[in-house]
Amino acid sequence: MFLDQAPELRSGAATQTETLARSDTAQDSGGSLTRADLALAVQKTMGYASREAAAECVDQFFSELFEVIVSGEDVLLSGFGSFNIREKRERIGRNPKTRVDAVITARRVVTFKPSGVLRSRVNGGGKRKRRNARGSKPTGGES
Repeated sequence: MFLDQAPELRSGAATQTETLARSDTAQDSGGSLTRADLALAVQKTMGYASREAAAECVDQFFSELFEVIVSGEDVLLSGFGSFNIREKRERIGRNPKTRVDAVITARRVVTFKPSGVLRSRVNGGGKRKRRNARGSKPTGGES
């Protein structure tokens, strides 16, 4: 796997998140993070000599991710989220313009569920308080 081939992080190197946050490349590509942006971040944080080597690393990651999802396995990226395949059965739908019924065939769809860490960060929070095993509010400390 490609992670085994990646050079060790240099001591004092910025994390990938910090590098991406400082990167202007996402803004250059219209506000979307692209594979090229990821390759640049990997090159900077992992110490690759060339952007091509970093791009190969990123491509290998996505290739592996793609193959696992297509095979029907779930993918869990801790701290980020999970990708799952969901089977949808055949059903009757309606064309909203013509109001004509149509059969929507059975199919498989990819779903993504963000982790609690990602949801919390997107919503402006730092670390989220954990609930106890029964799902009730945290005990002790602040209320």
